[in-house]
Amino acid sequence: MELVSRVAGVFDPLGTASSIIVKAKIRLRDLGQKGLKWTDVVEGEDRRWWDQWFETVLQLNDVKMPRCLFPDSANIVSSELHTFCDASEEAYAAVVYVRSVYGDGSVVVRQVKATNKLAPKKTISVPRLELNAALLGARVAREVQEALPAHVKRRRFWTDSSTVRNWIRATAADYQTFVSNRVGEIQTITEEEEWRFVPGLLNPADAATRSTLDGVNFPAVWLTGPEFLMLTEKDWPTDLPWLVVKDESRTSRTLLASVPESPVVWTDVKIAPDDIAALSKMDGRYLELVKSCQTETFEEEIRRIRRGKNLPSSSNILALAPILDSGGILRLGGRAGRAQLPYDQLHPPLLSGKHPFAATVVRAFHEHLKHVGTDFLLAYVRQHYWITNGRELVKRIRRDCVICRRNRAKPGEQLMGNLPKARLDAGALPFTRTAIDLFGPIEVGLYRNRTAKRWGVLFTCLVTRAVFLELVPSLSSTDFLLSLRKFIALYRQPAVIHSDNGTNFVGVERELREAVEALHASGEVPVFMEKAGIDWNFQPPRTPHFGGAHESLVKSTKRALYNALEIEGKSLRHPTEDVLRTLLYEVAGLLNTRPLTYVSSDPEDFRPLTPNDFLKRSPTAFPPAGCFDDASPREHYRYLQRLLNLFWDIWRSGYLQSLAARKKWKVQRPNFTVGDIVLEINKTLGRGQWNIGHIVQVYPGSDGCVRAVDVQLPTGIFRRGITELCLLESSSAGEPASGEDGSAKAHPV
Repeated sequence: MELVSRVAGVFDPLGTASSIIVKAKIRLRDLGQKGLKWTDVVEGEDRRWWDQWFETVLQLNDVKMPRCLFPDSANIVSSELHTFCDASEEAYAAVVYVRSVYGDGSVVVRQVKATNKLAPKKTISVPRLELNAALLGARVAREVQEALPAHVKRRRFWTDSSTVRNWIRATAADYQTFVSNRVGEIQTITEEEEWRFVPGLLNPADAATRSTLDGVNFPAVWLTGPEFLMLTEKDWPTDLPWLVVKDESRTSRTLLASVPESPVVWTDVKIAPDDIAALSKMDGRYLELVKSCQTETFEEEIRRIRRGKNLPSSSNILALAPILDSGGILRLGGRAGRAQLPYDQLHPPLLSGKHPFAATVVRAFHEHLKHVGTDFLLAYVRQHYWITNGRELVKRIRRDCVICRRNRAKPGEQLMGNLPKARLDAGALPFTRTAIDLFGPIEVGLYRNRTAKRWGVLFTCLVTRAVFLELVPSLSSTDFLLSLRKFIALYRQPAVIHSDNGTNFVGVERELREAVEALHASGEVPVFMEKAGIDWNFQPPRTPHFGGAHESLVKSTKRALYNALEIEGKSLRHPTEDVLRTLLYEVAGLLNTRPLTYVSSDPEDFRPLTPNDFLKRSPTAFPPAGCFDDASPREHYRYLQRLLNLFWDIWRSGYLQSLAARKKWKVQRPNFTVGDIVLEINKTLGRGQWNIGHIVQVYPGSDGCVRAVDVQLPTGIFRRGITELCLLESSSAGEPASGEDGSAKAHPV
């Protein structure tokens, strides 16, 4: 990597240093061919060569050259471009000079631009390399002439290959494709009389074609051009006569041979989207491929049609009334022969949907049409080929297409999990098992039209669904702990607290998400929890459905709160902090009166159970043993216990039973396993930009269903719920270890 960086660090837009840089480019390719990787260390003879090259590069600090191409331009009589081309088995190059002649007979030569390219890895002849150099020189000269002043009109091109010079003066079509294409372009850019022969020893372009460091690496002739340019044209090297070159000539032969037909290897048949035009017209090889396919699948049908016999009743194309055209192609007959449509659309060739060639044809059309739907693709294919069982084949092609699988992948689903123990702790005091959630910010009015942001903290009992709402001035650790201590003082100290992860806040709640993440990272909250003996559990990142008990209450709180705030907003004012806190208490009171059980229309039935029924009972953790059903009002203690038991009986028989049914995710799905390839859902980006990763760990619940996994993504390992992942490719793995309820704080979020 360091070698490539240092070689690329030489700033040389005009190619002046090409004679030195090309040596490094050749050696870099040699290192790659030897199997060295980017981070491998160069040793041995290669190391000594590179040390010598770095010393040679320092010579560029001493190079001085005049950059004015037309000094004393007022006295210039004529200016012309001279382009020298040369090639070796390692590289080929071209260098352009401008030659200006002055009124006093003096001549000034300046280098304008130089360029080079490495020779192809595939070995080709030296004349072909020289031809590449000539083409490179013609292109560079055209660019330079367009950039220079208009008075530079005359050009000369020099090559030390007599073969190339003779090719340029001949007819391009007389030679093979490689030579013909390049000669044709050279003849388009230049004129044949502009090309001349120069001996190899006088060609300055030779300095930029070799990797050796022997001799002068930056010769003077490279900057100033050959000495004969300082002389008059009659003293230039003598041009060689034109000769006809038979090398690379296009030959025409007619051979007749009789060979047995070899079966087509259908797995080797490839059809690119660009070949659709030829495929539709059955041009070239596709005519023979269609015939071979039909011969292999409809041999009996073709034989019977040629003999004028009816098709057997077992034929799967009997209903299509097939016909044979003059070329021997089996085509669709059908009943629409009188339609005013082209013959090829009325009678498309028949292909078997079970043949591999039909799959190749459908796949080519599928890619050509940019992965369209099943009906559109099938209708388009049938305009050119009628494929039996075509719909099944099209569906299979789309199902096997990687791009289509990615675009149609659905989020993971799993059977809704069983209720946790925290929701089923009958007889526990209110808020023994508590869930905490936060919402906001909400603006409050201070004074002189100043506003401030406040946040709400929601405490809900997971058993009785009672709610307590508190207002905090910020989400700092101190303010949060103060609200928690206030809650404990009013109700009780929870044994367990459940909360979601900060990454569950998205969209407009970005500020709240960042504040919650900072709160989780604070060291004060864990210390307080440890001292108080409270167990705090987090749900996996980006899985709000793991905390549906408190998420639904946040929704209800917002609905009631924002409706009230909307009335204040119409008056163009913000509520004060006291007003907002009072409003939160009233909302909590409203939520605590909501029915938990079915509201019966029969006046003889009990009224519905509400969270307030549990908040107002006596502070008893568990009802005493014994039967109190026959207690009379005069037996105060036993009668009070009878009423308390009545609340829990209704909770068990009414409310608890209502939680048994699953509202969604009612079917168990195959579990995600280690090694599965998944697509991470990111609603802020388009589907084409979602990250692809693989699962490295799964966490099944007590029922064996996996609902949380660890995913290896390009930026690290993250814990995600399966609803945030789309399965692309399944892979079997061993039985994972349980850990769904583990803390996600050890993983990046």
